[in-house]
Amino acid sequence: MSSPAPSPSEPGSPPGSLTPFLKALKSGDLETLSKLRHALRTPLNQIIGYSEMLMESAEENNAAGIVPDLKRIHSSGGQLLAIINDALAPWKIDSGRIDFPSMRLAMQGPLAAVVTQANQCLERSRASGHTELVQDLDKILTAAQNLEKLFNSSTYLSLLYLATSMILVPYFWSAAYALLLAWRHETYEQAPGERGKDLLIALIAVLYAVWLVYAAGVQYLLLSALLYAPGAILFAKAKRELGQPVFTSVEKLIFAAVVIGALVAAYGLYDGFLTL
Repeated sequence: MSSPAPSPSEPGSPPGSLTPFLKALKSGDLETLSKLRHALRTPLNQIIGYSEMLMESAEENNAAGIVPDLKRIHSSGGQLLAIINDALAPWKIDSGRIDFPSMRLAMQGPLAAVVTQANQCLERSRASGHTELVQDLDKILTAAQNLEKLFNSSTYLSLLYLATSMILVPYFWSAAYALLLAWRHETYEQAPGERGKDLLIALIAVLYAVWLVYAAGVQYLLLSALLYAPGAILFAKAKRELGQPVFTSVEKLIFAAVVIGALVAAYGLYDGFLTL
């Protein structure tokens, strides 16, 4: 069967990862973000185009039983295209107001429907001997599965980056505490000769941790604060059980910074200038 008009190029697979486009969003690279719109529209046009042609072919080849499923595929493809057109509208790309998490969430249902219906059509076509339909149905299924993998992998990477950022904060404080102990000569009563070496190592560790936190990006540091802030409740409970003041003067400053970061992150997720 010939390729449908809405899908002129083969194979029409989406990019392997959203990570370059997420970085482009942060850096304001409009050209790269525009490429994402085109890359996502190509497989969707294939889903719509092939399903439309297959509806006609199914009628001609006495395979009308799969037409209702093909109509659902066509409808779901249209929904997906509308979501992409809205989420990646030129004005949103120009202003940097692209909400990737909302786009992923909105695409989950229609994408799952395309995969399910395409599988059902393939099973029925093979069972009824309509092998002439199988090749194009496979193309629809592959396009939908590639899109699913793309968004699933981007979610995994975002969570991985967030987890990495959350690990870096305790690493920084551990290094800072080691530096404080060495600076104050604490715990070196039995081995004073070790202090100089430990002071140097702790200083390098603090500087390295600061660089790692900076390299991870302010976005994930703010999102980490959103998760760390509720932990202050458990911290306060433990301090009260020990009969100690909840916060020292320094801890109050740290807690205030965490709360401010959490509030900025919460507003950023609501307003769209922060995304996972």
